[in-house]
Amino acid sequence: MAATDPIRKIREVDHAVPFNLALAQTLRDLATLTPSLDAPIISLTLDWRPAGEAPGRDPAPEVRRSEHRSAAHESGPSWRPSWAEMHRHLTALADSLGPRGEAFDSVTADIALIRDYLDQELDPAARGVAIYACAAANVFVPLALGLPVPTRLAVGPTPALATPTRLREDNPTYAVLVADQQTAYLSLIDQAVVDLSVTVEGSGYPRKQ
Repeated sequence: MAATDPIRKIREVDHAVPFNLALAQTLRDLATLTPSLDAPIISLTLDWRPAGEAPGRDPAPEVRRSEHRSAAHESGPSWRPSWAEMHRHLTALADSLGPRGEAFDSVTADIALIRDYLDQELDPAARGVAIYACAAANVFVPLALGLPVPTRLAVGPTPALATPTRLREDNPTYAVLVADQQTAYLSLIDQAVVDLSVTVEGSGYPRKQ
C-alpha cells in the first residue's frame, strides 16, 4: 500500500440471515404455478410474534371436550396464538373435504408439513411466516420473515400473494451509513435485519483533510 493511499482496509461481511430475503424471485415463481384444480393450494400467513396481534388480550378459554381433537397439537415452545387459530380452520377445511379423496389427502398432508416446519425448522427469530402448500401439486414453499404479517388463510387453485407482496413493497431494502474522518460503516437493511455490511478504514492521509 502506497504511503499516500487514503484507504487502509476494506472489509465486507455477508451476514447469515435466517429469513427469506429474496422475496421478489420467490413471488414470481409462485405466480407462474399451474392452477391446481383437483386439490386446493393453501396460502397461509402468520403473525409469529409470541403474543400475536393482540398482546394484551385475555387468556384463551378452557378447551371443551368436543374441541380436544383440533387442540391436540397446541403445545410446545414453537406454538403461537396465530397458529392455534389457523390450525383449527385448516382442520375444519380437511373435515369438510373428507373423509377421503384427493383434495382431502392433499390438505391433510399439507397440515402435517406445515406443523412440522413450524415446530422443527422455522428459526425462532422469525416474526412472520408465509407458507404455500399443495401436496397434490408437489408445492411446499415456506417463507420465514423478519417482519410480522397479518394472520390470514386463503384456499384456491392459485397462491394468494398479496400479503408478502405488500410486505416487500412497503419495506424496501435501504442503506445506513455511519462515518467519521477515519472510518465508514455501511449497512444494507432488509426486513429489519442487516444483510450486508462494508467497513472502510482510512489511513489518515492527508493529515489535514
